[in-house]
Amino acid sequence: MAEAGSPVLLLKVIKPKFGSLRYLLAVILFSGLNSFLIPQEAKSDQKPTLEKETANGTREKYRPAFHFTPKKNWMNDPNGMVYFEGEWHLFFQYNPFGDKWGHMSWGHAVSRDFVHWEELPLALPEENGIMIFSGSAVVDWNNTTGFGKDGKPPLVAI
Repeated sequence: MAEAGSPVLLLKVIKPKFGSLRYLLAVILFSGLNSFLIPQEAKSDQKPTLEKETANGTREKYRPAFHFTPKKNWMNDPNGMVYFEGEWHLFFQYNPFGDKWGHMSWGHAVSRDFVHWEELPLALPEENGIMIFSGSAVVDWNNTTGFGKDGKPPLVAI
């Protein structure tokens, strides 16, 4: 059972139904549109910048400081996030060949704290022109798929 305030519970809390007031608030809070909610006197006199210091201490223009982005190329929807052996595994739609839509594959990254991310090799690459689109991933704890080896449960992409 997860502790209160853990990422697992947070993911359940921010899963509002499309069209609901909760959905509208989630869009406002998580898209950066909430700047109109901040009183004018509370706003800084400094000019806004898109350059941010990343978790590893570097500064990169146009790259978010805390949200995962691959080192290069185009990414889209997260397709699955699972907690396994002390790490969060994030899978996402990814074009490993360019910065525009195409060659859909699944990228893969891991984190222990949601701030520091390690990008891993492709989880599911496009093969023979067949692209990989939306889906999810699960830990098959009971090895019902039979993919596990030596008593270790597999991660299964669906």
